[in-house]
Amino acid sequence: MNLKKELNYAGVLMEQTTTGQTVYKNYDKIMYLGGDNIRGLMQKINIHQPKDSFVVSSSGDPGVAMAYQGFSNIACFDINFLSRHMLFFKIAAIKALNYQEFCQLFQGLLNPVLLEKIFSYLPNDTLYFFENILKMGNTYKIKNLFTHYFSKNTDRFFQKCQQNFSIYNEQEFNEVKRNLQDKNFKFIHLDIFCQEDVQKKLEKYDFIYLSNILFFASISIETFLEIIFPYFYQSLKDGGVLVVNYFHSFALEVKEKRTLKNRIYQEKNRLIYEQLKRICNQEIILKPSGFGHGTGQNDLVLAIKK
Repeated sequence: MNLKKELNYAGVLMEQTTTGQTVYKNYDKIMYLGGDNIRGLMQKINIHQPKDSFVVSSSGDPGVAMAYQGFSNIACFDINFLSRHMLFFKIAAIKALNYQEFCQLFQGLLNPVLLEKIFSYLPNDTLYFFENILKMGNTYKIKNLFTHYFSKNTDRFFQKCQQNFSIYNEQEFNEVKRNLQDKNFKFIHLDIFCQEDVQKKLEKYDFIYLSNILFFASISIETFLEIIFPYFYQSLKDGGVLVVNYFHSFALEVKEKRTLKNRIYQEKNRLIYEQLKRICNQEIILKPSGFGHGTGQNDLVLAIKK
């Protein structure tokens, strides 16, 4: 890891007000809150004696959700080096804060009193990262570093997270907090579209979760399925589950009355779905997470059980 390089990129990202992207990069804005309905998904997936999981790191929410689901070893991967810091920041926040403080923190990231409580629980590199971030700009600029942090609708976004993720529910938060010391977390920098990277870094897992990364693929879906996907399938233990893609507000039909942005989003999702459904043996319909384009549509997951 190169903290100086990470901080240099963080400084550049803090000057950028845009949040959307088509391809994720090695140094990118940090996901602040998650968007997938992990709670609903895990209620429909049966994994016998869950132990080893491999999930996208992103906001840290998927990894911590695995702790609630009983996994002991939780490997969190991301192409974005900076995501590592949010993962361990979120873990530290659960250890250091009570539920009310945790909610307060993630509805207002820069609360200095709560940050002070968390810092002693952070790994040294993440502590160094956040201490320097706080010195690099005012509150407005620092918030630019985090995507899915919207100053005008953070409350609504957080309410969706309470619906989708166990750690934002008080009872489940407290259960995770009690058991967190028994969990083994690690961060793996990984580009899932790089054959050499995937071949070298994957191990054996009971559960693999790719979220909706294929929507942001830097290669064609056909190439991914032909060259890279077999490594993921081979890394799945017998009886394990591989979530190949998560579709937000999914619809097979692209409605002309939608905005152009929504139609493009739905059309791309439809094409990805058509290519993936032939290799998947599980199709799971979930209550809408509240993210994505379109209203009133259910979310959909394509998965493989080995």
